[in-house]
Amino acid sequence: MSSRNLETVHRFLDLVGESTDHKVIASSDIDFSRITALLTSEFVIRNPLFHPEHGIVKGVGDDIDGSLRGPDAIEIDLKATASLFEFSVRNAELKDAGDVILFLGNISVRGTESLRSMETGFVELFFMKDGLIDRIEPYLNVNAFRLIL
Repeated sequence: MSSRNLETVHRFLDLVGESTDHKVIASSDIDFSRITALLTSEFVIRNPLFHPEHGIVKGVGDDIDGSLRGPDAIEIDLKATASLFEFSVRNAELKDAGDVILFLGNISVRGTESLRSMETGFVELFFMKDGLIDRIEPYLNVNAFRLIL
């Protein structure tokens, strides 16, 4: 199952343009129907940028932890994030841990309004269920994002 999980995450990253060493695809260019086919019906994304305590992306996600639920959550996540930031992924790699796939590397981020930029490391955990992505948990330096808004 592990190689199937790795292949699913790899396809997901290719579809959203987060493969290594290039700019992330604009959300308007993404075929979300192909992405949702890789997600479980119970899919959850916990994006720390949406957490109400941080106040970076407001009005997105639930009031408790900023999570988005359901297969359509990925479209909401990517569009909301792209409205504030442009990303380029650098030196990224996937690590296979069975039912969890780790995606780690560096990202260059620029605020779409401020045009201020930064480089920071990131880790995204992809929790798998029956060969599909059930949950994504990105770990980011939230304070650095706040500085480039």
